Amino acid sequence: MNIEKVYIECVTELFKRVGLDFPNKELTDKPDWYSEYTWTMDEEHSFMQWMENYLHTVNKMSRILASKETGWFILAYGWKTID
Repeated sequence: MNIEKVYIECVTELFKRVGLDFPNKELTDKPDWYSEYTWTMDEEHSFMQWMENYLHTVNKMSRILASKETGWFILAYGWKTID
């Protein structure tokens, strides 16, 4: 598994979910770029399901590990959530 490729695929999908293209140097050059956009809890959950499935099926990661990695990814890079 190529970690950089996996990261790029996941960040690309993350950006797509809020209508952005990745790479987006103008945004990611900001120190807290991940706080610039918001999404709902449902949108976050949908992304998490996508990422877990991507890690499990494409990268042959166990479901448990895929779920843990997705949680860490959201904690580090997830958009702010709104109700």
